[in-house]
Amino acid sequence: MVNAGLTTKRPSARRPGPAHKAPRTKARATGTSAFRGPVNASVHRVLAIARHQAIVMSRSPHRFFDLFVQPALTLLLYGGISMAVARSTGSSADLGLYLITGAILWNTVHQAQVSLASGAMSELSGRTVLDLMVSPLRMGEYLAGVALFGLVQTLLGNVVGALVAWTAYGFNVLTIGPRLILIVTLLVVTGWAIALLVIATVLRFSLGAEILVWAMMAALVPLSGAFYSIQNLPAFLHPVADVLPFQYIFALARDPAEGHAWESDLLWALTGTCVMSALAVGVLTLMTKVFLRRGYVTRHI
Repeated sequence: MVNAGLTTKRPSARRPGPAHKAPRTKARATGTSAFRGPVNASVHRVLAIARHQAIVMSRSPHRFFDLFVQPALTLLLYGGISMAVARSTGSSADLGLYLITGAILWNTVHQAQVSLASGAMSELSGRTVLDLMVSPLRMGEYLAGVALFGLVQTLLGNVVGALVAWTAYGFNVLTIGPRLILIVTLLVVTGWAIALLVIATVLRFSLGAEILVWAMMAALVPLSGAFYSIQNLPAFLHPVADVLPFQYIFALARDPAEGHAWESDLLWALTGTCVMSALAVGVLTLMTKVFLRRGYVTRHI
């Protein structure tokens, strides 16, 4: 019989008890002692979210538009209007009609561009691009359908604007004459061209560039001559405004009242609109090929 008192047992590993965890807990508490209170902890969380937003913005360059570009464009727009008022030699009524005409006609460009671009954006954000790609539908057919519906929206918006101008200010836009049809047509086409450029950019850089749907119009309105003559802009912007067809299109609506010949403006308006449209179609075709070849469609499924 083996004596139980002589039996040797192998010493087991000693498990740390609560007493051994106290120093570690104390060290951890010391490291966060600055945020023990609920107020300090709340401040810490607020600062963390602010830092998170800064990091997100640094990785999204398009967000810098609202920070830096939008204030400059706003100043250019209202600064141009102010200079036009200060340099005006006619009556205040003539200046008011100048602004009202520009507001009605610029709405044509805005509605044509936003309706076409936002229609395409809805397919990308709704992740239905792949469904459209596997269907017999072609890119041109899709854009034509969206543009047709957008044209109806544009005309309805113009009717509302014209009615408000007539009832509120006694201004009849039909006094422009038969050329109004040509002017609206040119403005719609230029709006579609801008929309195609926006769609091409979004296809290349994904939905992060969706802000261009509205940012592009905000960037163009000070340079369009819709509300004032281009001569009221800073001199370094004159070459940029001269390249765009907008000032010549808007001049077609004002040449008779100002006693100017409209033939040269019509030529420049037609030329600029055709060049802008051809450029937009070319860029969209190129970006569509890049979109398919590099597999960017996987971003939207």
